[in-house]
Amino acid sequence: MIDAILKAFFVAPEKRNVGTSERFISSFAGTMLAIASLRKLRKGGCLFIAPAAYLLYRSASSYCPINEIIDRDTTEGANEFFFSYSTVIYKPAEEVYKFWRKFENLPLFMRHLEKIDKLDEKNYRWTAIISNQEYEWTGSITEDVPNQLISWKSTEPSDIHHEGKVEFREFREGVTELRVRIIYKAAKTKLGEAVTRLFSPLFKQRVKRDIYNFKNIIENREFLADQSEG
Repeated sequence: MIDAILKAFFVAPEKRNVGTSERFISSFAGTMLAIASLRKLRKGGCLFIAPAAYLLYRSASSYCPINEIIDRDTTEGANEFFFSYSTVIYKPAEEVYKFWRKFENLPLFMRHLEKIDKLDEKNYRWTAIISNQEYEWTGSITEDVPNQLISWKSTEPSDIHHEGKVEFREFREGVTELRVRIIYKAAKTKLGEAVTRLFSPLFKQRVKRDIYNFKNIIENREFLADQSEG
């Protein structure tokens, strides 16, 4: 019985979404409601038991199901790195898409990526080096429309949550608008909190240069287009 209760209060670090100040408020409010409930029990009342239990659980576990539903996170270090950029590439959308769709190509121009290993047609193992620290996670393709868009996101608990989306729009023959959206979000672990500090404006400039490197590669090095096939 006690073991079951303890398990109910254990929440994996990456799922925690209640910050310190809110935990304190929840603890105080939950305790007050619990005291009120105990007083009411003598008169047959139990109106406050459920909200008291919920608030105490929220405080002890650092997790709020409602926060998860509305995508709210008040934990320290919960800020995400968001990158959005578009550029014009003088190549057909089909060629640009094929090169990007082979995820093993990404470390050729994204310098913070050490390697990407293909597990199957949708799943890949990512390895990144950020400020001399290695991070790994498994990512899965969530949407794939040939010559139009690719989106992906990390699929297992790790110190970094990662997702991205790339759109390819050929607005005239042989000319493609590339729209890139990348998100990194650190988990609520000690290592995750450390990597949060690395997602600075400088890192955003690095990623922007990486996209510019991609433009140069795809436009000027024809043989790499052949590598994207097979």
